[in-house]
Amino acid sequence: MAAMAGWMLDEVASAGRENLDPVHVARYDGKEDAGAAREIALHRGRPADLVYSRLALHHLPDFWKGVALSRIHRMLRPGGVLRLVDVVYDFEPAEAVDRIEAWCATGSAEAQVEGDWTRAELEEHVRDEQSTFTWLLEPLIRRCGFTIERAEHSEDGISAAYVLRAEAP
Repeated sequence: MAAMAGWMLDEVASAGRENLDPVHVARYDGKEDAGAAREIALHRGRPADLVYSRLALHHLPDFWKGVALSRIHRMLRPGGVLRLVDVVYDFEPAEAVDRIEAWCATGSAEAQVEGDWTRAELEEHVRDEQSTFTWLLEPLIRRCGFTIERAEHSEDGISAAYVLRAEAP
């Protein structure tokens, strides 16, 4: 994080983005694959052929999603691939109450198996995280220089998986 511009750190801090803090990130490491330090590290090597992002963008407001997608685009070689999997709502706003309640109902009162999500954790996600709609994210993806080669939306409308190709700058 030391290489991040001072103004950006101020903006992140003022936005209350505690999820960039390794301690906060570590809370999710039992459920996710990457370690806290790797989740917040910035790429500094040769252009990449592939970037994989799983359940990361929903921690950012839409403005910062755009910044992140632009940075990822710069990290990739022209024609490189971004595999993006995240919580992205694929339903109309009028359906939100029913869809979100159905999703939260899939959580148990207490985690039965390590890695399971409880109802309280799913409710916390909806309340505190920055998940967005597909009809907002997908134009942002294109605006940041990607072609959407494949988009798969879950049947419940809660998640999406994308294969994105970096266009030449």
